[in-house]
Amino acid sequence: EKISADFRGQLLVRFAPDMNGSWVDWGQQPAAYRSAFRAVAAGFKETNDAGTVMVWQPYLGRDYPFDRHRNAPAPGSDGFALLDTNGDGAWDGADNAYAPYYPGDDVVEWVGLSAYHDDTAGQAAVNTVPAAGELTRMLTASGNEDFYATYAEQRDKPFLLQTAA
Repeated sequence: EKISADFRGQLLVRFAPDMNGSWVDWGQQPAAYRSAFRAVAAGFKETNDAGTVMVWQPYLGRDYPFDRHRNAPAPGSDGFALLDTNGDGAWDGADNAYAPYYPGDDVVEWVGLSAYHDDTAGQAAVNTVPAAGELTRMLTASGNEDFYATYAEQRDKPFLLQTAA
């Protein structure tokens, strides 16, 4: 509260980004993530903090569901059903990389996406120049959903491309 009170401008709070990834402790646990995001947003709202903006920022869904996180829901559980967005009994690339983690329009003020140029297919990183239009494809045609259209345009939310390379 004190920091944002003294801050002139807007404070973008990117709470627990990359929640759909397996490399963060809060990853691949959609119910717990949504609840935590909503609690943090409510905390800012309770203090009437008009200068704080809640940003929801998953990781690019191109290789979703990535490796399985040790805390990811087990097959057959309610949590697993949230990840199996197409209801086929499997959690795989046919499932939506973003929707299970979306905490709601009432608490998300901006949306963002972590996106990196990576043409290594899991091998050692090599610096290469991205192909023309690659960033556009990342934002619109990565995974099985157009992130920008679904979460920025259709919901009329500002878009933050905070982490990209």
